[in-house]
Amino acid sequence: FLRRPRRELPTPGWLGFEWLLLHGFYTSTDATCLRHMYLSVLFGTGLACATAQAFFTLLFARLLPDGIWRREPGFLAHQAVGLPLMLIVAGVGTVAWFFPDEASQKLAATPEGRVHGDFPTSDWLVSLLLGELLLWDIPMSAFPSLRSAASVGHHVMMALACVIALQPYLLYYVPFQGGGGALRQVAVHRAVREQV
Repeated sequence: FLRRPRRELPTPGWLGFEWLLLHGFYTSTDATCLRHMYLSVLFGTGLACATAQAFFTLLFARLLPDGIWRREPGFLAHQAVGLPLMLIVAGVGTVAWFFPDEASQKLAATPEGRVHGDFPTSDWLVSLLLGELLLWDIPMSAFPSLRSAASVGHHVMMALACVIALQPYLLYYVPFQGGGGALRQVAVHRAVREQV
């Protein structure tokens, strides 16, 4: 699902966060390096989320004194990891949607570009989301407090949407959905917490 046609490498966006995070991969003209970068984002995000989940679960269950956090340490750890992650996705998606770089604006000028264009910030967001979904969020349904048909269905369908977007297909709309969708997810995290 990560096979892509050959393409020119993008230039860093106006905020430069791509340069700060991924500078080594942008200096090469080899598209394979860019593919490896997206894989490293995917696996790095998933493993970082899983590690943080384990750390916070241990912290809430064993290391902190008695309190409300001991009732459902896995659920609280999931919220502690998910909220900052969704805020990052919302921030990057919102900035990329409202302030696209020049190359993205040029590519989005045509319907073909919006449907089949390759937008680097969208690729990064999709790789980040797919990593956290496959390596952290979906496996966390093993916790009884995180297991519900709606939650598992949401995460599986989001992972499927990420795989489809990486073809590339409809990457233009990822920052909008990532920005707005992640902000909605922050509200969902709060609403779910209030129900427990």
